[in-house]
Amino acid sequence: MSEPLLCAQQVQMTFPEESAPFEALARADMCLYPQEIICIIGPSGCGKSTLLRILGGLLQPTGGRVILRGSVITAPQREIGFVFQRPALMPWRTVLANIMLPLEVAGVPRREAQERARAQLHLVGLDDFAHAYPAELSGGMSQRVAVARAMVNDPSILLLDEPFAALDALTRERMDAELLKLVQRQHKSVVMVTHNIQEAVLLSDRVLTMSARPGVLKNEVRIDLPRPRHIEQQHSLRFQELAAELRSSLSA
Repeated sequence: MSEPLLCAQQVQMTFPEESAPFEALARADMCLYPQEIICIIGPSGCGKSTLLRILGGLLQPTGGRVILRGSVITAPQREIGFVFQRPALMPWRTVLANIMLPLEVAGVPRREAQERARAQLHLVGLDDFAHAYPAELSGGMSQRVAVARAMVNDPSILLLDEPFAALDALTRERMDAELLKLVQRQHKSVVMVTHNIQEAVLLSDRVLTMSARPGVLKNEVRIDLPRPRHIEQQHSLRFQELAAELRSSLSA
């Protein structure tokens, strides 16, 4: 097996509170390998999003460490792209300008930033909306812009925090299919938090289940469905068996 890209080692997180410390994450040990997709599922409030932010260097754990290519990370990394539950687009900037923002912050020349942003727009199928504003977009389109913005620095790793949770079922299925195609075409490694068992089985190579708060990564289910994946695989017997195994793992 190849060397891992990203590892959490005995990661813990306790938030200081005026009344009493709040333990969000008791222990997390995991590794992400090149071109692998991992989904993390668990009950609401168990620390999934906290773990994702720690993996991305957005939060510093109170215990343990996160290692990226052999080095401990203490801040956000350009090699890691992050997509939040809500797109968080700047309403006064066009779609193209929103995607360009990380490049502007990094000091990339404007012409190069525009070219790279347009390339990402093409990948997510929004070429015709470069000069539209966020208020003119549907929910699914807004999340595609958020994905394009996360991809514009060409990160090796994408961290996705329930990016499609607010979408209707049909749009969510379409976004799952588009994410699969995009990740496979760009050879990215992904960690995604989701509450949706069907989504986890469809997307993942492995699914990690987390206990109730304070969260502990307690189990792993390997998804042995063939790739490339398609929405129609949800109707297969093996897909249903894996979904049932995950439900059992969550309730154990």
